[in-house]
Amino acid sequence: MTRREKIDEINLKYNKWVIAIHLNNVTYHTIWGYDSLTKNGDTKLLIDQKKNILLFKTKQGPAEAVLTYSIPIFDTENSTNWAQEILDIVNSYEGESINNLDHLQSIVERYTFDNIDCIAPEDAQNIVDFVNLFTDYADQIGDPSLLILWNSPAIKSFWEYLYNQFFWTIPADELKEKQAEILENYQADSCKKALIDMLAVFKSRLVVYSN
Repeated sequence: MTRREKIDEINLKYNKWVIAIHLNNVTYHTIWGYDSLTKNGDTKLLIDQKKNILLFKTKQGPAEAVLTYSIPIFDTENSTNWAQEILDIVNSYEGESINNLDHLQSIVERYTFDNIDCIAPEDAQNIVDFVNLFTDYADQIGDPSLLILWNSPAIKSFWEYLYNQFFWTIPADELKEKQAEILENYQADSCKKALIDMLAVFKSRLVVYSN
């Protein structure tokens, strides 16, 4: 078994992953995973006592922090076991998911969002990944102001349209009908504003860990 295969095996065993967040030309790392202690196996991020998302400068950093018990940990037993098993090999992991907030900022500034079909597939992937991550975080901390942003009708419509267009397999006739229904109530200006607000709020909740 290769080192990468071993890391994948450990991640799947405990349903925990190191993910990257690229911000201001620097790539940081944190933990994303499922909380087995919740009824629905909610997905969560590593946060501090003030409910900010903790970022680390190395891939090894999140696992080291979990093992020191100096920060709050979701799904404590599984997170601790995951960290113990992955600590010595995680730095060699190349399959890390990267959420590039710098690129996302440029996407949001560049597009008018009037014609969703003009969005390139890779940009759509970037937007969807961010919205999903934002949703996980909003649900995790239960912040009404964040949940309102995610539940914006414009964002919901936009998110659904992108999934239908790029990520679901839907017969052409059915796809055309679904997309037309979504566009009936879609508001491009509201969508752009909501994405700008979501990105600003999310960035404000990122804290680089310092012990």
